[in-house]
Amino acid sequence: MKNFSLILIFAAIALCFSACKNDEVPAGYMEHQGVFYKKPVPVPFEGTYIEVLGGNLQAGATPNGGALYKGETEGVRNGERFCYQNVGRSCDKYGSLYSMETALNGNWGTLLQNAEANMNDKNGNGVWDYIDEITGSSYINDLALSFSAKAAKEFITLLTEALKPVVPAPVEESLMQEAVHRVMVEAMQKILNENDTYIDVTRIQEEVNRAIESIIYSWDNYPLEPIKLDAIANSVARNAANALSTKIAEDALAQIKKENATANNVQGLCPNGFHVPSDADWMMFEMALGMSAVDAMQSGIEVTNRGAAAKVVEKMMGTHGFAYSGYMTENELFTQNGDAGVFISSSVGADEEGFYMWVRQIDKHYTGVVRYKHYAPSGLSIRCFKN
Repeated sequence: MKNFSLILIFAAIALCFSACKNDEVPAGYMEHQGVFYKKPVPVPFEGTYIEVLGGNLQAGATPNGGALYKGETEGVRNGERFCYQNVGRSCDKYGSLYSMETALNGNWGTLLQNAEANMNDKNGNGVWDYIDEITGSSYINDLALSFSAKAAKEFITLLTEALKPVVPAPVEESLMQEAVHRVMVEAMQKILNENDTYIDVTRIQEEVNRAIESIIYSWDNYPLEPIKLDAIANSVARNAANALSTKIAEDALAQIKKENATANNVQGLCPNGFHVPSDADWMMFEMALGMSAVDAMQSGIEVTNRGAAAKVVEKMMGTHGFAYSGYMTENELFTQNGDAGVFISSSVGADEEGFYMWVRQIDKHYTGVVRYKHYAPSGLSIRCFKN
């Protein structure tokens, strides 16, 4: 009888723990579909705040509790919430992985229509308005006039110093400005018109740098040692290319901010009041963490130092809960957990290589945040931005 009483006591204690446990949301957290997430840490940015939910999403249903999108697809299956290596506790630690369509809760056709609806193209020429602004002939000419004048002045200053006591003729500055202006215009016209949806600032920088160096090396009417000519060419070309690309990046981002302010958010699987960030949202967040305009505009899987100078990756991981959560290949193989994390955006498109999504990748072997077009139908992480 005594043993039976002890059993009843232990059973009552167990029931109490089960029924009376504290289901309250811990301070500093919010709850979504039974999962607690750290509340966003607001980051000030140009008179407002950017807030990112403090962990990778683990949603097992749509925001209203419906089933995940299950349409047919290639690569990672739709309609599934994957945990790394199919171990449940991996989702608790690293969040879940989703196919691109499941993450945005729709098929590619619908997603592309939404992207086109958000595209600011007032004249209907298929080119984003901010690119139309940047590629206008008057903008290009005015920009080239301003920066070619600065480059010519620097050239004459360095040349005068190198040739002392000989003084170069004043006419050389105007000739140099004309030459630099010409190659700047050619470089900008060539590269700014290559793509209708983004600007490759890095290529502008490289092309202008190469063209100005070429001009300076072609001026062989001065008795300069090769090492001195190299120093002048490198300095003038580098400074002019950097200044020009910075101005283009800043002007482009100013236009992007205006256009992004009127874009419709894509909620995807994010909780109510949050959305899957667009490529522009990601750029604003990165710049709020200190990334420069030039870095923010850079793209490509080979550009691995975006924001490195401002330690953007460290801030993302230390303050905002980003992690090397791994991902799934299109063959549904889990990889890179502890080494890399790849994060979805709502900015999708299609080109000659197929459907793509702009993503962000952090990697312990890289110093910066990688921004690139992701084509493979993989399983990636979702970070939700507050509306």
